[in-house]
Amino acid sequence: MKKIRFITGLVLGCLAWISVVAALLVVVKAYSGDSLYLDEDYVARLDETRAADDQTSGKAGDKGKENKQDTDSSDKTDDANESGNGGSGSEPLGTNDSAGGSDEKSDKETASSDNTADTVSEVSYRIDGDNVPKPDPGKFVKISNSDAGKVMDVIKEARENGLFSEDEKVVFSPDVEFVSWGDIRYYYDDSIFAVVWKEMKDGRYMTYGEIKVRDASQFRRKLADDTYGSPTQYFCTQLDEQVNSVVTMNADFYAFRNLGITVYDGEVHRFDKSLDVLFIDRNGDFIYYDRDTDVTKEEVEKFVKDNGVEFSLAFGPVMVKDHELMDISNYPIGQNNERYSRTCLCQVDKLHYLFANIGYFSKSNTGGTSSELAQWVWEKGVKEAYMMDGGQTSEIIFNGEIFNLLSYGNERTVSDMIYFATAVDEGVEN
Repeated sequence: MKKIRFITGLVLGCLAWISVVAALLVVVKAYSGDSLYLDEDYVARLDETRAADDQTSGKAGDKGKENKQDTDSSDKTDDANESGNGGSGSEPLGTNDSAGGSDEKSDKETASSDNTADTVSEVSYRIDGDNVPKPDPGKFVKISNSDAGKVMDVIKEARENGLFSEDEKVVFSPDVEFVSWGDIRYYYDDSIFAVVWKEMKDGRYMTYGEIKVRDASQFRRKLADDTYGSPTQYFCTQLDEQVNSVVTMNADFYAFRNLGITVYDGEVHRFDKSLDVLFIDRNGDFIYYDRDTDVTKEEVEKFVKDNGVEFSLAFGPVMVKDHELMDISNYPIGQNNERYSRTCLCQVDKLHYLFANIGYFSKSNTGGTSSELAQWVWEKGVKEAYMMDGGQTSEIIFNGEIFNLLSYGNERTVSDMIYFATAVDEGVEN
């Protein structure tokens, strides 16, 4: 009996091993793709599985291609944005998240993902509406004339940070004849550089303000009560107190006369063709209207809309046009051939500007003619220059303080001003 049980167990054991070997053969054949020893249902299921795997792999590859195309598209959009905004980076760009259909990515997919991850959103320097950041008080600096070289160090830093282009010329120089009792003041952050100084020119006292910004929205106009046609007038310092300005200058005093084409908030408010008019377009560039040009109001309105003109300045004359010094001796307003305090606005380069003022010092040393001011700013290398209202209106304000020499030592109430603001929010409370 014991022998029978032994033999039976041995037979059953052998059968078990035979079953194991057969199963292994089935598995080997299955992974080898050979369906010879597999039943038809198993073959069908295996084929379905492989087809699904192949389809998934194909989708993963396509998805990788899509991500690569999305990344390339993002890069092209980035380049187009820089080209369209003069390299200012005014609008931030998002990045595309990379996604794949399988856990293991091909080298191409991985490279696409890495390139996408390296795409960094650009900083926006666009000021939204009236939400003007307040400048950081700690960034306003006052130095003596003997330390003028420090300004060049700041300009070098600003150039390295991309605020100035590599070959862009600056007006400020430590080698001019500074007014002995004057000083130099500047402000610098990632969005703006502004410096003001006083220098002698042919025995006259000149005040300059040089400004470079990242975005045209930093170049701004302020009207009394923020309303065109307001009957209220303020001192320029009072208007300056109402905004977050780095540097301010008087403008055209539009409310004093009913002359010129005036645009405010993109709307043509007054249409008179007797003066040269300066339009500031969406890029912060100067566009002139010559008073001798035959144009209709409808044409001006279309021009304003097409060029994104936010505001105009109506005083004049045009002093320098595309680096050419203009003949301004016969302009109808401004008593151009008499010596008065005068201010003008100049464009040096892209988003690069200059304020210039001939100031009052004494009855024997009062201002200059329009042609003299035009000559002197032209010698500074400006591309464009346009005259603002003068006399007691002439005013340059830096960090809330009057910096130039005022006629008769007092301000005049006015209807408007222009100013430059920072686009960097330092979290300073208003």
